[in-house]
Amino acid sequence: MQSSSKSQVLRTLGRIERYQSALHLLDLYPSTVLTCHYKIPHHLIATPACQQEIQEFWERAVARNILRHPLMQVGQINEDSAEPAWVRLDIIDLSEHISWRVVSSSEDYPTIRKKILQEQLSMKFFDLETRPGWRMVVLKRESDDLMEAILAWNHPHFDGTSAKIFHETMLETLNNTGGSNLPILRNHILETVVNKHNLPPPQETAGNYSTSLGYMADTIWEDVKPRLFGWASTPPTIWPAISPKPYETRFRTLTIDNQMLQDVLVACRAHKTTLTGLLHAIALISLTPQVPEEVLEVTGSTPLNLRRFIPARSEAFPDLEPDRTVCCCVTSTKHKFDKELLDQIRDRIKTTTDDSKLATCADIMWDVSARVREELREKLSQGLKNDLVGMMGFVADWREYAKEAQRKPRAATWLVTNLGVLDGEDGSDQRADRWSIHRADFLLSADVAGPALTICPVAIKGRDLTINIGWQGGVVDDELGEWLVGDIEKCFRDVAVTR
Repeated sequence: MQSSSKSQVLRTLGRIERYQSALHLLDLYPSTVLTCHYKIPHHLIATPACQQEIQEFWERAVARNILRHPLMQVGQINEDSAEPAWVRLDIIDLSEHISWRVVSSSEDYPTIRKKILQEQLSMKFFDLETRPGWRMVVLKRESDDLMEAILAWNHPHFDGTSAKIFHETMLETLNNTGGSNLPILRNHILETVVNKHNLPPPQETAGNYSTSLGYMADTIWEDVKPRLFGWASTPPTIWPAISPKPYETRFRTLTIDNQMLQDVLVACRAHKTTLTGLLHAIALISLTPQVPEEVLEVTGSTPLNLRRFIPARSEAFPDLEPDRTVCCCVTSTKHKFDKELLDQIRDRIKTTTDDSKLATCADIMWDVSARVREELREKLSQGLKNDLVGMMGFVADWREYAKEAQRKPRAATWLVTNLGVLDGEDGSDQRADRWSIHRADFLLSADVAGPALTICPVAIKGRDLTINIGWQGGVVDDELGEWLVGDIEKCFRDVAVTR
């Protein structure tokens, strides 16, 4: 829906925002998804007309929640340019953003759910100038007291931590009935409150980023070195291959119950590592047998939430509370594993069966896990100094950068993006008259030129951990994904037993 014939430009996109916008424009990364399973209060499912009442209550709550998050109220102009910008939208038609799918008892719920998730992961966002880049599918069994809110978004608008913040504030909004009947919606139309003052600034403006000459030189050299030494005569081995077509995100979901999760965390602490470090190590050992001999190193990547380094309610940005703000405030760091380590793993497992390769490499697994944890600790100890975001200002046009990335080796072989723990009880005791969240799933679209495999854990406090593993079907071998899924599952089971 057109909000106004005279769009008001609020600001140009920041560095990470422009990078993500280029990926979306070029069909390299369509969407990200965080779903939460909400338990419906008893009083809303005890009436004959409960479904309509639930839908109306939910839409009003979404409207109130969106008003807390300005970047969910804006459109984007000039996507196909070097300087896209956020624009104010006067109104949002929530009927264009929220859809419902009630599944009858005669239908196959898991099949319907998986199809919807795959659609959301493959579907771009359209009419960016007049619609915010997010959508929601609410999936509910006909007679169930649980419903799943599938939030999909265009990454320039916000990051994964923001989606977690959205669901947390959604839970607060649902349970705070004060003002729930205020007439902020008329025929699904919401009047926005976004303006230049309350729109979160780009992270490079909100934070004090600095780069040393040594870091700048190393980063630039890393980028130009391959082109100076041999790419023209000897093309690099690109593994897994990069191709924009066919495009399909395939994923598998592991569910780890809370008891097993706690046992695994105990083992991680005993080995001076974290769940993120362990998942990187499992990925390395799982994938090494499939890495071509001519590949000299593989790389894991970890996105990092930088909100802890952004000052809250500063003089420059008095409305900004980073820990409660939906925005992009993220970076990433790499973990490189050289040919010597790959050969060491190959030598260990060449005489073992697939089922025992992790047990055979247990010492390597824990050493790598601890190393990754130390690399993350070292990275975070630097704050905003010598960070990738600080260097992104040297790129004039992210569209050209993204096109060139398809002709280079992948920057990372796999990625582990851990959203951590979400409080599904809104800080209160579980009660039948309150909304609560019982499960979450975090999924990334396949990144055409980015990490070939994505590993996405998220947990609900006191409940299950889910790990979604994804890849680009038809380009990345399905066996790689299936092996990795099986190895993570087996390793967690074994670690929980032997801790």
